[in-house]
Amino acid sequence: DGPVLSTGTLTARFDKILPDNYYGNLPVEDEDVVVNNLSSEGYWHILAGNGLATETYTITLGIPASMGASIEHPDLLRLVKREDADDDWVIPGSFVNAGFSFITHEGIISGFSEFALGGNSADNPLPIELLHFTATEKGGEVLLTWATASETNNDYFTLERSNDVKHVEIIGYADGAGNSVRTLHYSFADTSPLEGISYYRLKQTDFDGAFEYSQWIALERGLDSSSLRIVSILQQNGQVQFWAEAPAGQPLQIEVYDLYGRNLYQTQVIPETALFQYAFSTATRGVVFIRIASAKETAVKKLILR
Repeated sequence: DGPVLSTGTLTARFDKILPDNYYGNLPVEDEDVVVNNLSSEGYWHILAGNGLATETYTITLGIPASMGASIEHPDLLRLVKREDADDDWVIPGSFVNAGFSFITHEGIISGFSEFALGGNSADNPLPIELLHFTATEKGGEVLLTWATASETNNDYFTLERSNDVKHVEIIGYADGAGNSVRTLHYSFADTSPLEGISYYRLKQTDFDGAFEYSQWIALERGLDSSSLRIVSILQQNGQVQFWAEAPAGQPLQIEVYDLYGRNLYQTQVIPETALFQYAFSTATRGVVFIRIASAKETAVKKLILR
């Protein structure tokens, strides 16, 4: 008799916004392969339905094309898996094979959840691993801080600023560490910050001239923390990011719906700061509305998805 096959549904999402504890309990080992690095391109959320949650399975996931130049030994890549952000990463099942655009594991028996692409910094120098990038107002200046979990051929950082994420200016530079497998912390002070809301991002440049950008972060000086409004919206890398003002520490309902009132996406968040950022993905194109609501207020913004 052959294997018994099950049918059902899977819901998958590739998330490019990394949580604070993304690198968690690394390193983890798979015999002779030591995974001490994860792709900063993002990670997968896979949820099972209709009877698939407890089945043994084989999984093949695609590797982002932008990572191809950083992969030198595909056979030394591994998938790592965890139930959610509070759990430890483990090597799921058994590694089968990998190329520059895919990786396959088999014999996975612990259900679906979060998956990330892992490797060793010495064998596969995945893009620079940015742990966080934050902006805080301090004494009339804006202090930018960031940390890296590992660096490969990192020459320097460029600090960029904008008031609309379209017109960008360079405000400074910081030297990189070249090659590192330990956590490094950096800071830079914007001594002449803009009035109102400002957006900041990092540009990281290698010794060979190759570069990549961080996500935009935002800060508004003189923020009224009791208000509720959607400040701005940005479409990039297949995702929608928006920044909103809301009372910190209070639950917010986030909904996205189309012209006919059909719900396309919804979730609940509790912002830790008065100006917070959120991102989501949707295959819908055309006019949609983003709605955020607290117990007392509601804010809605119209958006044309392209």
